[in-house]
Amino acid sequence: SSDLQVIVEQRIVEFVVRTLIWTLRQRRYASIAAAMLLIAIGCVIAGTWQIQRFRQSVHDNDALDRNARAASVPLSSVGVPLTSTGSTPGRDAIRYRTVTTSGTYLPTTAYLDGKVISDTGGYYALSPLRTSTGIVLVIRGFGADVAGHPGQVTPAPSGRVSVTGRLETVSSDRAGNPTEQAQTLGSPVYQALLKLLPTQPGGA
Repeated sequence: SSDLQVIVEQRIVEFVVRTLIWTLRQRRYASIAAAMLLIAIGCVIAGTWQIQRFRQSVHDNDALDRNARAASVPLSSVGVPLTSTGSTPGRDAIRYRTVTTSGTYLPTTAYLDGKVISDTGGYYALSPLRTSTGIVLVIRGFGADVAGHPGQVTPAPSGRVSVTGRLETVSSDRAGNPTEQAQTLGSPVYQALLKLLPTQPGGA
């Protein structure tokens, strides 16, 4: 009876295969099969892309978390190249790292627009801080949008200050672009922005 069962199973498989081949030979069924194959391939590609994006997102979040938890270090051109010494560091390499530095604010304030804090649109107040090794562009605070212009922001203090902040990637906006600012200021500029922590000198 076992041999008979095997024979029956073989006959069923042969019948299914012949039926499938005959069906695919029909023009309309062949078109449907081709369309289903393309859909399946598209689903595989889309799924693979989503998995890669998820893995990259996890990697980026882990890197930013490590940066945020790392101990504060002095700002230097080793970790953040100047415009005259190297290329712009990657987002995962510097963003949220806490650094300290000392210098003197230059008497100028620029504004980065398109920022939103607590549902309020406005601008980051940005001031150059001249250190012994170069200039770092410091995000001193936030000014709400007032009729299309930044509201009044406290001027940067005069004299030498020591500040602590978190690094941010550079902006494509001219005010936050180190290469553009290096040409304007006539001095090398660190290729990252420094966002002040609360209660720091110059915070606005």
